[in-house]
Amino acid sequence: MHTKANQMIKRNVKVYGIGKILVEPDAVEVRMGVVTQNIEATVAQQENARIVQQVIQSLESIGIPKENIQTVDYSIFPQYDYVNNLQQFTGYQVTNMLSVTTSIDHIGEVIDTAIFNGINRLTDISFAVTNPDAYYQQALQLALYNAYSKAETISQTLRVSLDPTPITTIEQSTMPPPTPYKLLSSTEMVGGVATPIEPGRIEIEARIETCFNIFTG
Repeated sequence: MHTKANQMIKRNVKVYGIGKILVEPDAVEVRMGVVTQNIEATVAQQENARIVQQVIQSLESIGIPKENIQTVDYSIFPQYDYVNNLQQFTGYQVTNMLSVTTSIDHIGEVIDTAIFNGINRLTDISFAVTNPDAYYQQALQLALYNAYSKAETISQTLRVSLDPTPITTIEQSTMPPPTPYKLLSSTEMVGGVATPIEPGRIEIEARIETCFNIFTG
């Protein structure tokens, strides 16, 4: 004679869990550069190098470590104008783009100092957290709770029993968290007040695939 337990049929259900954490960033990267033009390439290069060195020294003087200042793009291009449908050479443009990493509290001062010392191109600001793994672990825990909640809802709806311990749990790869950014054109100090920058918050996400046993009968 079969018992009720022996008559129960074991099946499984696969569910996906998502966990998200909103974090206030504590680090920021700003991309800025110096653009110079001259009819002679060497003159444009020399002027560009002089200004960039001045900018780097000014940033170091306010406490930015040299290793936090990196060249990310350097280019020299001939420039042309069209007059009466004819192409006329007008000189060379030299661009040196820097990446500067600092804390949220200092970004306004960094921008103002750089512009005061010759920066004439600002492209974007990217925010980050210095310890993302700790927040990701929290998001991963929420993803597991989310998956279990889905499995519980399914089992209750189907009127079956759910084993709360998953058979398998697979962490799914996620894209790097999106970072707020702001396009900039120019800025300046007004009455000694640093340029205000609002970092917003970064979303850190975790995704998992889980499989639970359910019992019918």
